[in-house]
Amino acid sequence: MPLFEVSGLQASGLQAPVRDLPADVEFSARWTRQEIGDFTTLNMLANDMPVDLGEASVTSYFLLDPRCFPVVAYRCGEPVSATLAILLADCIYLAWIATSPAHQNRGYAEATIREAVRRATESSGHETISVHAAEPDRGLARRLGFAPVARFAAFGHGF
Repeated sequence: MPLFEVSGLQASGLQAPVRDLPADVEFSARWTRQEIGDFTTLNMLANDMPVDLGEASVTSYFLLDPRCFPVVAYRCGEPVSATLAILLADCIYLAWIATSPAHQNRGYAEATIREAVRRATESSGHETISVHAAEPDRGLARRLGFAPVARFAAFGHGF
């Protein structure tokens, strides 16, 4: 039995913001051990997974690859959202998009996605962006201009 359905979505650049993005957010400028920890913790919390699985799931060498553009958004010094943009041969792939449960639905995920895409685009010139999204995330993806290109069932282990 599948755990959830996933859609593959693509966009040629991001749509203009529908609402004002949070003004109280600062993005990671360096990729320190602390930021890697914040990135993994946010992803585990947002996906209702044990935090101690974070380091095993997202390894620091992957995040330090020059083709990867990880971003953590901070509000008043607290990590609130994270996104990873990965340069592929012909597009930017977004992964590990997460916002802490206490800060969801406030525009932090969109702001973090936009920052990761900006950094990856400046480095590569790629205009096409791809992402896989489960049902709860498709609304944000569509507001950003993504259109479905594939759909499949994801399987995994329960906790």
